[in-house]
Amino acid sequence: MNAKPDPEYQIDDRVSVIVNDRNKTARTGTIQGVVWHFKDSRYNYYLEVEGRSISKRYLAIDLLPAAETALPSDEPKLPSGSNLK
Repeated sequence: MNAKPDPEYQIDDRVSVIVNDRNKTARTGTIQGVVWHFKDSRYNYYLEVEGRSISKRYLAIDLLPAAETALPSDEPKLPSGSNLK
């Protein structure tokens, strides 16, 4: 019996879906399930987006680690009276 490789993504990893021929909807969420597909000999990943489970199976080639983005409230504050904008 051959040993399985380690999955590229783990439960709770934050990922974004690559939009292409297989994936029509851009999504960013967390990995909620990792399942080995014996026939294809690769992992399938299941996502949770905004608290909802997504039933579509994704492959590692469909996903990228989600970019850390700053929220508007994280923008640096300019001193009052400053004309730098």
